[in-house]
Amino acid sequence: MTLNSNIELNNLILGLAAVLLLGILSACDNNNGGGPRAEPITQNGLYTLLSSGIEREYYVQLPPDAAPINAAISLSKESNLTSPPAYARIEDAPPLLIALHGAGDSYEGWLPGGFQGDGLLQLAGEDAIVIVPNARANEQGRRIWDPGNETDYSFFLDLFSELDQRITYDKRRVFITGHSAGALMAHELGCRFGDIIRAIAPSAGSITSSLSPRCVGSVAVLQIQSEFDAIVPTAVVTDTRDLWVLYNGFDLNISTPGIIEPCIDYGLGASAYPVQWCLHDTGESDGHAWWLQADGAIWNFFSSLPIVEPTIDPPPGGGNGNLTQTFPTTMTVEIEFPADLAPIDVVGLFLYPGGSTLPISGAPQFILNGDIDLGVVTPGTRAIYDIPVKLPADSQLPNTYALLLAVYLEGGTFPIPTAGLDLNALAEVTIFDSTTPITVDEVLVLELIQAP
Repeated sequence: MTLNSNIELNNLILGLAAVLLLGILSACDNNNGGGPRAEPITQNGLYTLLSSGIEREYYVQLPPDAAPINAAISLSKESNLTSPPAYARIEDAPPLLIALHGAGDSYEGWLPGGFQGDGLLQLAGEDAIVIVPNARANEQGRRIWDPGNETDYSFFLDLFSELDQRITYDKRRVFITGHSAGALMAHELGCRFGDIIRAIAPSAGSITSSLSPRCVGSVAVLQIQSEFDAIVPTAVVTDTRDLWVLYNGFDLNISTPGIIEPCIDYGLGASAYPVQWCLHDTGESDGHAWWLQADGAIWNFFSSLPIVEPTIDPPPGGGNGNLTQTFPTTMTVEIEFPADLAPIDVVGLFLYPGGSTLPISGAPQFILNGDIDLGVVTPGTRAIYDIPVKLPADSQLPNTYALLLAVYLEGGTFPIPTAGLDLNALAEVTIFDSTTPITVDEVLVLELIQAP
């Protein structure tokens, strides 16, 4: 065989190998799951992905000059195996803004005419890629985020993985906002994925992990709350504010003016990871309405943050070691468990207005203890427990409340329970001061939660 023949044969082999490689690459999916690779996102609209065996939806709004890519490889004939990157510098890529809807809503809540409206999407529309995912629907068909279920956390990791393949964004500027149940999820995501998320801006929602903190990374926080919110009262969210202030290494007693009145900044205007608290006086819709100044405050807050690399470490002087939950007294209760009791996931004691009756909906006035350990429970028996509690401040006592014991079972949803699965019991209790131990005379008989 001649030299030219050898060259031609080698070229043929190389060509076939390249074709084979291209075929292999084009057959790979964006999550290494064996399906076709996800196409770049080039238009606004609703998209889907498969996560935990469930088809999930997310809405995308791209800035006018967005340059989507297939992040791992682009099969371009003009270039050998890869195409040029969409942005010459990471600084040119837009930030990613994720907006989370409230319970029973959908991505349409962030569009014109929705509960929050499209003000934030308009403000961010020229500069950011906006993602608005839908929560899963429960058995009643109501979409709701479930921070007590790993499925939703897996979804967000899968969403990030998918977006990495379909668009280009600045991974140093990942922002999350949300309202009500969406705010609760924004808090949880910021706590769990602080090495991915740069900042959160929750409105009218609290974190569920304040009694057993497990946060990682460094996250800036803008927390919005109405002092007249009857759905999520201020007393419920102040513990969450305190958690972020302490975790980020600040003093609860010292603050300066924040991004806009009436916001205050515990970071004193000098931190890359500030915690700002915006307690406003909106009374519309029982104070649970979207604050008229929220859109501007949120986007200005996100835009004002310095660009820093994500880190798994807490902010300087901060961390979980700063978080100590104290329970000044105890509440003694006798609980009767049903004979068909399923495994227990979470147990909490809460206070609602006196005279409340089952079924109860909405957030409590006070959280006495949201993470109670009952130990080994025997179905069909009664047991007496001395539960550590944090009672209302003396300035709000004496008062009579409806005491709710909520028991969330495996497969249920927390903190908004699943009707017909999770359990609760209600009793009236009078509290005279914040430190005297309380014994509840009435047996708390656990029953299935009924739909409100």
